[in-house]
Amino acid sequence: MTSEEYKWHINLVKSRYSKFKLTVEQAEKVYQFEQEKNLRSDEYFLSLWEECDYTLDNFQNILDKNQFAKFLKEHEDYIKAQEEFLIKSDKEQINFIKYYNELNKYYESKYVPPFYKERFLMQIVSLPSQYKPKVQFLKQEYQAFLDSQKVGLISSHYRHNRLYKPNELKAALLRHRLDYIVPNFQYFKSKMDAPTKVTAQFILDIFQYLVIENESFFKKKEKELNSFLDKIQAKYIGKPKGWHVTTKETEQEISENRVMQVVLMDINKYGC
Repeated sequence: MTSEEYKWHINLVKSRYSKFKLTVEQAEKVYQFEQEKNLRSDEYFLSLWEECDYTLDNFQNILDKNQFAKFLKEHEDYIKAQEEFLIKSDKEQINFIKYYNELNKYYESKYVPPFYKERFLMQIVSLPSQYKPKVQFLKQEYQAFLDSQKVGLISSHYRHNRLYKPNELKAALLRHRLDYIVPNFQYFKSKMDAPTKVTAQFILDIFQYLVIENESFFKKKEKELNSFLDKIQAKYIGKPKGWHVTTKETEQEISENRVMQVVLMDINKYGC
């Protein structure tokens, strides 16, 4: 950057903050702060609240007492507006709470019980001794995955929403609870380390025959679930508005999900 370009940037800062009547030295400090705040990272980012605190912390060291008093008033007004926006938008989550509550009840009372009445589930329980540790290992890893995702969900919620969106947190936890009842294998697979992937593939290979022999059962359950999802979506959410993307599972994913529903399904719902 040439000296003329730098001077142009400093004058731009003074213009944007003209109400504070910044000195050249102050404008240079603000410019430096903004350069640091806008650093790019593929791994880290500031939440709205963190950015507000970061900005406030720097400006109280840049501005004089009178300037900072004016800045603080605007800052507090901005914070108040954000709080009101979050509180208002949280009301939209009430229907999602009802939606996920009803889906949880359906999973527990209608969807899951027939699996435990099928003979193929006994083939998992009565595995040869050399296979049982692999299934147990995978279930332990799935439990750890579920718990880790729950911690991340709660952490992210409070980081971005503080105490202003309790309904959103409740809906998110209800949605996450579904994965304790009916295993979410594809998401689990995307987070696996190498040893877990090897074990999962081994189990998929030895139990592939279950999918073939019981295809009609799986198709029946999937049809019933899709019909129920359509009903409660119409009841609580309605049709998607605006532009949206729908994803379709591949044949391989469908087969893997069917196997792992049986292998990873836990009668105690992983303690949820």
